[in-house]
Amino acid sequence: MKSERIVEAELFSAAKPVTVTDLQTASGLDSRTIRAALKKLMEEYNDSDRAIEIAKMGPRYAMQVKKDFREPAARLADLKIPKD
Repeated sequence: MKSERIVEAELFSAAKPVTVTDLQTASGLDSRTIRAALKKLMEEYNDSDRAIEIAKMGPRYAMQVKKDFREPAARLADLKIPKD
């Protein structure tokens, strides 16, 4: 479903955990559609063999590395993109 991919792209692009309202403002989708997309994405990511999950932190959601993969991912996490 297209709305799920929009929410997925927004979560991936966000530099911090975001609320449903944040996602709604960015996408123009209604909150019901966003909540349904988040539920589907959480099932899709969290129940798979992926290293990434969608986490709910209070009223906010974030795409993050699963606990089992944090150590190897941390080796590259401190790299910075140079600013010109």
